Amino acid sequence: MKVFILAGGLGMRIRPLFPDVQKCLIPIHGKPFLEWQIKHLIAQGFRDFVICAGYRAEQVMEYFKDGAALDISINYSVRTAEEVQNDTGYAIRIAAPFFHEASLVLNGDTYLPIDYRAFVQAHMRSTEDQHTVASIALVSMPAHEGSGRVMLDGRGRVSAFMEKRSDQGTGFVSAGAYIFEPGIMRYIPEGPSSLERDVFPTLAAERLLQGVPVESGFIDIGTPKGYAALEALLV
Repeated sequence: MKVFILAGGLGMRIRPLFPDVQKCLIPIHGKPFLEWQIKHLIAQGFRDFVICAGYRAEQVMEYFKDGAALDISINYSVRTAEEVQNDTGYAIRIAAPFFHEASLVLNGDTYLPIDYRAFVQAHMRSTEDQHTVASIALVSMPAHEGSGRVMLDGRGRVSAFMEKRSDQGTGFVSAGAYIFEPGIMRYIPEGPSSLERDVFPTLAAERLLQGVPVESGFIDIGTPKGYAALEALLV
C-alpha cells in the first residue's frame, strides 16, 4: 500500500522557532521529524511513499531524494508557490496520478505511533461489509484539547463533524491519519479545498466515511508546545 504524506504546509505557528526550515523537517534530536515518521512506517513494512510537498518543497526533495538511502521508494507531488495555500484537498487532487488503489494518507506534522497495519485491516473489513470511500483514525480526547468532535453512528460511520465547545467533554477527534479509496477524487472539489472542512463533511453526510478509534494519543509538531512534547517523548 502506498503512503501519501501531506508535507506542504506553511507552518506559521512554529515558524518563529524555525524560520528557515520546512515544518516536516524540523529537527527532533538532530533528525527531521518526517524521517522519524517514515521510519516508523518502514518498521511496519511500508516501502512506497508519495510526499505531497508545497512550501519549501526543494528542502524536502533535497533531503529525502528518491528514498534509496532508506531503502524505500519516494515520489513527489508538488504544489507551486501559487498553489501552496490551496489546502489539503487540493494537495490530494493533484496527487491523483499516484492513486491507483486504497492508500494510507498522513499529515506530515502529526506524530501518531499506532499499528498502521491494523488500521488498514479495519478499513478493509469496512469495505467488505459496506461501501466505504475513506477511513479516519480517531482518538479520544477532552474537548479543550481537540479542534472539534467527530460523531459516529451505530455502525462506526462518521455522521458529523462538530466545532469545539467547552461543554462537549471527552470525545473523538481526528488523529490526522486516513485511508482513501481512489473514488475519493469524486468528492474533492475543483480548486482550493480542505479535507476537514469540505471533503469529510460530504462523506459523512452520505455515510461513506468509516471512523476507526485507535489506542494512542498524537502530537502536532506545528506548535512550540507540540515540538517540546515530541522532543521529550522521542529520546
